[in-house]
Amino acid sequence: MDMTLRTTAPAADEVTEGELAVFQFLDDLDIEYGWLFHEAKGSSHYGNEIYDVLEVPLPKNLFLVNKKGKHYMLMLHADKTFISKEVAHAVGSSRMSFGSAEKLAELMHTVPGSVSPLELLFDPDGQVQLLIDSDLLKAPYVTMHAVCNTLTMRIRTADFMERVLPALHHEPIVLDIPAMPEGDPN
Repeated sequence: MDMTLRTTAPAADEVTEGELAVFQFLDDLDIEYGWLFHEAKGSSHYGNEIYDVLEVPLPKNLFLVNKKGKHYMLMLHADKTFISKEVAHAVGSSRMSFGSAEKLAELMHTVPGSVSPLELLFDPDGQVQLLIDSDLLKAPYVTMHAVCNTLTMRIRTADFMERVLPALHHEPIVLDIPAMPEGDPN
């Protein structure tokens, strides 16, 4: 598979309608991006060949729900572990668990394994609260899928925070999520 970083939108026949909508959204904002096609993977551990091209690892993006039915999307540094009670406590929520595939499809038009903040484009009513691990904001780029886990892109972190998220009308909550201590099995 060609692992070349592309910087212009794909042709309409290369991607799905949802992916094309994401590229159109970014182009309308005049956001610079880089992206590539790759083999689908089941987690955020994609391998060095993708990291080398994107220049930053893909975070863990999790679709969550609390006991009251409030939905969240957590962007977590790839080297960190999701601990429900800590994240829930940080945002004043009841304990969180993974949201259903059906609700993910309804609210964000995607499937498990492809969750991305770019799918907030399909949540105009703001039913999903975005949570971002502060360590992700230290890198020059944030990376994410664009609707499907076979297409990954990078966007400058400043553009993502200052232009993309406001245009999506989703105010993120930035969290300081600690890394697991060395040797901690959890």
